Order: sequence, then structure tokens, then C-alpha cells
Amino acid sequence: MEEKGREAEMDSTLDYFSLLGVSQDASQGEIEARYRELTDHLASSAIPATLRDWADRVGRLGIALWWGPGRHGPGNNLFFMIEDPDGHKVELSAELELMPKEMAWRTWPHEQRTLNLWGSAWMRS
Repeated sequence: MEEKGREAEMDSTLDYFSLLGVSQDASQGEIEARYRELTDHLASSAIPATLRDWADRVGRLGIALWWGPGRHGPGNNLFFMIEDPDGHKVELSAELELMPKEMAWRTWPHEQRTLNLWGSAWMRS
């Protein structure tokens, strides 16, 4: 990504998936303002056993799961989400499907089962 000084940049793919790239000298305030403007949650990947351990840990700390556990259709990954004290939604996921270049594209309708193959979904629209 081209360096833009203190700007946080957004690369969007379709309407539902965005990656927030931030230069090294961006301030925490700039990052948070850009995050709140352009995203609805932060996601991080873990191995399955670590995902289980994180769920156990947040449970011991008295933090309720906000959504999940579940399995997304696109990506076929396991996930759960919590809400941090500032109201940011944080997703931990594991087993994200790798899609080789030769694999055919798939189209997923925007519906509950697409967002969570195991149950209810957080519908944004």
C-alpha cells in the first residue's frame, strides 16, 4: 500500500468486506476515527484450539459472547464475537477456507444462513 503519511487508508472489496490499512505513524485517535467511520467490527484469526481457549478466557472474565459460536458460509470459518468496553465488536475466527486461484467463484445471498451456517446472524441491512 502506498505510504500516505498519517492517513489511515481503506481498501474496499464489494460492499461487505473491507481492510483498514494504517501507516506506522498514525495516531490512535486517527485510527479509531477511521475505524468507526468505515467498519462495523475488527476480526482476528486463530487456530481452532486457541479459538476455544479464547472463548473460555472471555467466559471466565465474565464477558458474554455477542454473537456465535458459529460458522460463516463465505470462508467456512468458525467464529465468535464479543463487544469491548467501548462498544467495538471484535471477531475471533479459525479455519478460514483458502481459495486457490483455479477454484470457481461462489455467490452467496445476503441472508441469515450465509452469515452463520449454524444459527442466527447479525444482519446489517
